[in-house]
Amino acid sequence: MRRSLSQAGIRLKAFGAHADAVTERIKAASIKKARTLGREVRCLESARTLATLMPRLVRHGMPTFSSPDGMRFLGLKIPAA
Repeated sequence: MRRSLSQAGIRLKAFGAHADAVTERIKAASIKKARTLGREVRCLESARTLATLMPRLVRHGMPTFSSPDGMRFLGLKIPAA
């Protein structure tokens, strides 16, 4: 990791700020893409919130959505029948 940071011109002391900046850029790009696709964007308060919510989302999604729906959501190609 130190080698990669060094090659990128990032000092180890500045890694935290660099990681925060990259995270914000990725988050902004993801939100922009979701909105252009007309998808709702919600930010969760914590990982614990997601851990609590995920089982309910999966239980809802399994009988509600078909395999092609899931593949489309993941951005995967749907094989021809």
